[in-house]
Amino acid sequence: MVGAKLRQDKLAAEFSTTFGQNSFGGVRIASEFGGDTRSLLGTVWYFRASRNDINADRQTGQGGSIPVWGQQLDPYGSNIITYLLERWTDQDKNWPVAQEWLKRIDPELSILKSPLRGNMASLETLNKFSDVSVNLAYQGTGIQRAITIVAGVIFSPPNSTIIIEEPEVHLERGSIEALVDLFNHAVMNWNKQIILSTHSMDLLLQYASDLGLATPRGKGHEIIDPSKFKLVTFERREGKIQIRDEDMKGRFTTVMDRLRGVLKPTAVATVPA
Repeated sequence: MVGAKLRQDKLAAEFSTTFGQNSFGGVRIASEFGGDTRSLLGTVWYFRASRNDINADRQTGQGGSIPVWGQQLDPYGSNIITYLLERWTDQDKNWPVAQEWLKRIDPELSILKSPLRGNMASLETLNKFSDVSVNLAYQGTGIQRAITIVAGVIFSPPNSTIIIEEPEVHLERGSIEALVDLFNHAVMNWNKQIILSTHSMDLLLQYASDLGLATPRGKGHEIIDPSKFKLVTFERREGKIQIRDEDMKGRFTTVMDRLRGVLKPTAVATVPA
């Protein structure tokens, strides 16, 4: 959990949600709660681990389903083409920001654009080495899944909380590090809160470095303020979910001790002559 600020006094709501292995039922808000509650929930954006691959093009007007709490970008990223087309057309001030962060995730990209041909929209990037525009649908799965996260973090409303399942999916280590920089930048400079679920040691290693528990990441990286980072674990025991606040130092030290045991066995390997 990066950042820590989601709170609004004297405002309450009753809402429920359903999750399945391959489905998300959205959030249903009790009818007696009005606009203020819905406005608050509109600043909470959520993205599934099973984010969609990007289509080669999409007919304008065919957006994804908008969740009841008002998140404009679908949790699966199904409407990412039309969502970004609107920002491209409106010359959104954050478009260059999104473009720069996407270039950090994939250094071969130089320009992100959303051209409209007739009534069909698409997402394309310009390769800085070949100067050729390539439809994002024909690029790697990692960058396709990551663009929804980048758009969600950058274009979500001010003071938002963004919940992301497994942001590292299909990304190599350098791209994961760039995503961590984006999350840290959003917390430290845009007053946003980022909540992540992850199985990735590569992602956790970035925060271990930021907190002084591993080799520093070097110049040019966005370092998180330790006071704005929190580690929480979820564990199922006897049919119940246990949620625990963790000490990052103790947790990381335990993991590293286990790795050292695997990587540095006491027995010395010998190679036959």
